[in-house]
Amino acid sequence: MQVEARNSDLNTVPALEPPPGQTSNLNNPYSLRNYMYATAGVTVALSTIAVLLRLFMKARVLRRVQLEDYILVLSLIGFYAFTGLMIEAVHLGQGSHQWNVSIAHLQGVVKLANIIEIIYCPTILGAKVAMLLQMKRIFVVGRKGVLFWLHETLLWTNIPCYLAIMLSFILACVPREKLWQPELPGHCISSNGSLIASSALNVVSDVTMLLLPLMVIIRLQLPPRTKIVLGVVFGTGVLSCISSTCRLVYGVFLTRTHDFTWGIAPVGLWAIGEICSVILSGAIPLLPGFIKFVRGQDASSTGPSYGNGGSSRRQGHTTHTASAVQQHVPGQADKGSYHCYHEMGVMNDAHVSAVSLLKEDQTREMGPGIVKTVHLQTEYSNA
Repeated sequence: MQVEARNSDLNTVPALEPPPGQTSNLNNPYSLRNYMYATAGVTVALSTIAVLLRLFMKARVLRRVQLEDYILVLSLIGFYAFTGLMIEAVHLGQGSHQWNVSIAHLQGVVKLANIIEIIYCPTILGAKVAMLLQMKRIFVVGRKGVLFWLHETLLWTNIPCYLAIMLSFILACVPREKLWQPELPGHCISSNGSLIASSALNVVSDVTMLLLPLMVIIRLQLPPRTKIVLGVVFGTGVLSCISSTCRLVYGVFLTRTHDFTWGIAPVGLWAIGEICSVILSGAIPLLPGFIKFVRGQDASSTGPSYGNGGSSRRQGHTTHTASAVQQHVPGQADKGSYHCYHEMGVMNDAHVSAVSLLKEDQTREMGPGIVKTVHLQTEYSNA
C-alpha cells in the first residue's frame, strides 16, 4: 500500500504500483469474473442435482436417510456460502490485477479471502467424511482387516487436520483487523502457509480416497468389463485429485507474487471445482441405481415395488427382493458368508448382493471381507 494513501480516499488509490508499461484502471479493468460466474453456476447446479439424486435414492428407494446424507446436505449449504462469498470477492476486485484495485477494495478482498478459507475447511471436510462413511458401508465389512484400519486412519486423520487448519485461519492475526490493515499493532501467522498446508492435505486425502475403492474393485473376481464399469463409477474421485493438485500449484504461485488479487483467483476457482468433485463422487455410485429405478418406472404404469420386504410380480416377471434373503440379515446370520445379504442400511429390492454378479465356483474361492452391496434391481423370468 502506498504511504501517501493514508491521507487519501482509499477508494481512489491503487493498491499496487503498476508495472512498467501499465497504467491503473480502477473503473473497468480486465477481470476473471466471467470465469468465476460460469464455474460457480455449473458446479453449484451439478452439486445440487447430485445431492438431490442421492437423497431421492436413499429416502425413496432405499428407504433410509443415514448420517452421511445429513452431513452432505450441510456441506452443500457450506458450498453455497463459499461460492456466494467468492462472487462477492470478485465484485471487490478478486480476479483483477492489484494495480487495478483500490486499497479499500483490496482490504475487502483480503477479509473475504480469510472468511472463505474458514468456510472451506468444514465444507470440504463434511463432503469427505460423507464419502468415507459411504465407502465404509459399501466396501468395509465388519471384520477389522486392512481396509477397515485404512478407512479409520483416513477418517480420523482428516478430521483433526482440517479443524486445525480452520483454526489457523481464524487466528491468522491478533487482532483480526491486522489481516487487512497491516499497519496495526499485533502479530500474524503466515496465511500462505496455512493455504499450502490445506492444499497439500487435500491432495493426499483425495488420492487415498480414490485408491481405497479401486483397491477393492481390483481384488474382486469379476469380468474385466464389470471391473471397468465399477472403476469408472467409483473412480470419479480423480476429478477431485486434479482439482486439489491444481489448487496446490496455484497456491504456491500465490506465495511468489505481490499481485494478490490476481493470484488468489485461480486458487478459488480450483477450490470450487474440488468441493463439487467430492460431492459428485458421493452421488455417482447411486446413479446406476437411479437409472434402473427410472427405467423400471417407465416399463410399468404402476412402477416397480420398492417396499421393505416381500416380492412383486408384474408382466410375467418376479422381482428379486429382500424377502429372498430375509433369513440372512446381519445379526441373524454369519456376516462373513458371501451367500448372505450384507445390509447397507436397509433391506429392499433396490439392493442385491454383489455376489450375484459372481459364478458359484468363484464365490467359493474368494476370501471374506471385500464384497458388500451394489444398488441394482434384478429380475428373473417365471419360466
